[in-house]
Amino acid sequence: MKKNYGSLPTKILGILTFAAVTSLIVLVIASALNGNPGTIQASPLPDKVQKQTQTPVQTQAQTPLARPWVRFATWNVRDCAATEAATGERLSFHDSIAQTIMEEEIDIIVFQEIQADSGSGGDIALLSVALAKAGWAMPYTAVVDAKGSDDLAIFSRFKILDQGLVLAPTSPSLWPRPGIYSQIHVRESTLDVYGFHFKAMSDTASLKARLAQAEALAEHLTQTYGALLATTHIIVAGDLNTTGKEDLEGPGSTLSILALLNDGTKVNDFLPANFEYLEGSPTFVDSRYSSVLDHVVVSPSLQAGLSKKNVKTVEGKTGKSSIPASDHRMVVLEIPPLPGR
Repeated sequence: MKKNYGSLPTKILGILTFAAVTSLIVLVIASALNGNPGTIQASPLPDKVQKQTQTPVQTQAQTPLARPWVRFATWNVRDCAATEAATGERLSFHDSIAQTIMEEEIDIIVFQEIQADSGSGGDIALLSVALAKAGWAMPYTAVVDAKGSDDLAIFSRFKILDQGLVLAPTSPSLWPRPGIYSQIHVRESTLDVYGFHFKAMSDTASLKARLAQAEALAEHLTQTYGALLATTHIIVAGDLNTTGKEDLEGPGSTLSILALLNDGTKVNDFLPANFEYLEGSPTFVDSRYSSVLDHVVVSPSLQAGLSKKNVKTVEGKTGKSSIPASDHRMVVLEIPPLPGR
């Protein structure tokens, strides 16, 4: 999806992107002068996770807050842009998104509908700069170029040890996009994060694609972790486009499959945190419908101590117009201190 901010010519957008990248280089140099955190040996990617050639972007390192709980979020950011109906102007929301993240003190966030810097959007560099300007630098990023208009990314204040894409579709009829995987070093432990943007719409073919990708992910998790599934710290998050009862309710639903509720092993059951604790509070609302499209689903080892007070949805800040930063609400979950593994 090509971005067009108002009537500005492409050259000016190129200059802005170049300026953003230059700012990142300055931040990296400053980080080197001030001293980076010690190097941590990266663990290998789980089986069936494919590395991409893009190197994780690293800006100036900033020590995460000393609070023991970690603030995790997922957010579909609608290409970091929207069109002002009255004027037809295309507006950028990188600053508004960064402001929302800073105010919520998010440590790790999974993005959907964000554009990799290899495409025409350049959202990764622009958002990294906006976060640094807001005083909330997230120095580690992982990106998966989905080879379409909507890519995936993970931004973190903790070091990303490794990254890759997972569940790439082998044909267009399966599902439209792969997922993203990152292993993140969180204090004395590691957190495995999977991010997805499932097929949208409520027609039968779209529902079939969501169910197929959910089944594939459930199989991937059980095969990858085996007997360690119950004790490994894992989060599955993203815009899962769960539009109706077939997605949200019952043993054959998209959400129940993702939570491994159908595998006959209760000790492995994941928890759909915001759907469970916020009692179906919608994460997407417009004139057509409202639903819980966005989810944070956590493995058994992360569920102790969780309650309704640890999860919420947050509407994005508005920029110079009344348009919010996204048509989705950010889902925020505070996860407990991670025991060592």
